[in-house]
Amino acid sequence: MDGIGMESLIKFLENILSDPNQGVASNADPMSLLGMVSTLVPVLATSIIYIIVFLVLRTSNRRFYAPRTCIGTLQEYERSPELPNGFFCWIRAFWKVPDAYALRRQSLDSYLFIRFLRVCCAICFVTLCVTWPVLLPLNATGGNGKTQLEVLSYSNINIEDSAKRNRLYAHCFVAWVVYAFVMYAIMREFFFYANLRQAFLLAPQYAKRISSRTVLFTSVPQECLDEDCIRSLFNGSAKKIWIAGDTKQLDKITQERDNAAMKLERGEIEWIRLCNKERIKYETKIDKEAEKTATSTSDPESGNLVTGCSHEDKRPTHRTGPFGLIGEKVDTIQWCREKLKDLIPEAQNAQNKWLTGEYEKHTAFFVEFTTQFEAQVAFQTATHHRPLQLSPRFIGIKPNEVIWKSLNYSWWQVAIRRYVTYTAITGLVVFWALPVTIVGIIAQVDTIKSLPGLTWIQNTPQ
Repeated sequence: MDGIGMESLIKFLENILSDPNQGVASNADPMSLLGMVSTLVPVLATSIIYIIVFLVLRTSNRRFYAPRTCIGTLQEYERSPELPNGFFCWIRAFWKVPDAYALRRQSLDSYLFIRFLRVCCAICFVTLCVTWPVLLPLNATGGNGKTQLEVLSYSNINIEDSAKRNRLYAHCFVAWVVYAFVMYAIMREFFFYANLRQAFLLAPQYAKRISSRTVLFTSVPQECLDEDCIRSLFNGSAKKIWIAGDTKQLDKITQERDNAAMKLERGEIEWIRLCNKERIKYETKIDKEAEKTATSTSDPESGNLVTGCSHEDKRPTHRTGPFGLIGEKVDTIQWCREKLKDLIPEAQNAQNKWLTGEYEKHTAFFVEFTTQFEAQVAFQTATHHRPLQLSPRFIGIKPNEVIWKSLNYSWWQVAIRRYVTYTAITGLVVFWALPVTIVGIIAQVDTIKSLPGLTWIQNTPQ
């Protein structure tokens, strides 16, 4: 930049800094109470509508709003207490449920999430009790001539008056108090979490689980994928060892079997509904006396409803091609039954081969230890003479929490994927910064057009 351009830029900056009314917001109208209310009313109305819809649907859709009370696959200790079906009477019963109930019936994460919400509410309440009684009266009597809601902000303090200028110290001291309380709450929760986690891990309900004594090791070198070698790593403390393997073929066969079984179930249900509909139509046509005679002399369990239906041409069918759009059109029930005759033994044979160890080994293994202490020692101290081997490690995980197809990644694949992810995130941030910068430039066009070399913007059409 030449001397003239630099001199113009310096003069521009001096004008900006010396302008007491710089910025568009400085001349904006103060926020009024009516404006705040007009903003809150639509939000409040929408919230009330959502709450009413929730109260109406809560009792009739238990599977969505109270699944842990009705799903049959849950154990008794995993179930949540049923709440009253009224519109508002459930609130009191729900409020009486202690937070520790989630710790006993669900998981440590669920309990800590509830405690996190309570800590946030406590921080907000204490902050309100500290700031409002002290700062709002000081700001309201600041004497700077502000109106509307700006009377309550610190901009209403007249800094020209030496006596009232000292009120700004109150903001500083109150900020120290609030910040100190937040730090105290965070540190208190740190110590509480450490003690709670230790007690939770030692509780009989958790200690009896196999997952509490099982450690998953990933990025395992090929020479260590042997049971004897693994046992030598832990000096005989390993109780049971599972080496992960390739399950693509087994998963494919079992998925085909399950799909055929589900298709058969849907087809038979559809066919039964059709036959039952025909039966109901037939029974409505006969005389009530004849209907009573027929029901009294016939066995309701005898006969075959499916084969007794007269609409054989309406049996469920499908096409065997991709997406069910092309291919041969076949009878769904008969085709699925024939398919399952082949898939069930095939899946059983594949499972037997897996149990006997006839599979391609992955670079990961699970080790069950005799005690939690041995599992924790192995989890925290097991190392390999080569870096990034036998890591990362996981303890206390359940089978449904494992992404099995990811267990075959070696250490260098994990490293590459990590840095590719970092690169993608960085690229997204940089890419997103471009439109944000353009919008920011357009928003500050009144300031930009006074910069040296950009005065031509003033001549552009409005």
